[in-house]
Amino acid sequence: MWIDNLTDKTSVICIAVSGEQELQRELQIVIKKLSGKSDYNVIISLANIEMLTSSSLSGLLILRHSLSRIGRQLILCKVGFPVKGVFRTAGLNSLFHFATDMLAAQTMIQQTKRPEIQKTTP
Repeated sequence: MWIDNLTDKTSVICIAVSGEQELQRELQIVIKKLSGKSDYNVIISLANIEMLTSSSLSGLLILRHSLSRIGRQLILCKVGFPVKGVFRTAGLNSLFHFATDMLAAQTMIQQTKRPEIQKTTP
């Protein structure tokens, strides 16, 4: 996990995980870190995730809800085909923002002046 400062008012917590268990651990850390703070957007790279469990989906939903309540964004990037299928099957693909890579995700955040950004279908 690392933090990038995109502007003086926008910081991004970036997470690149190598497996399902690491994703769950990182989600718990980020949710705790964000409690009470409104100055972070979150980008999560799922490049190395081949399948998501209900526990990880739940964590992503909780994180998304927490961020959207304070006007911030969660963007998932590098989402592989099997994981995209999980989002579609669960009917969650319209709830999340997707980008092709970290740079595209950061660009989405920088170009957004409101919490609602254009959603792209995985």
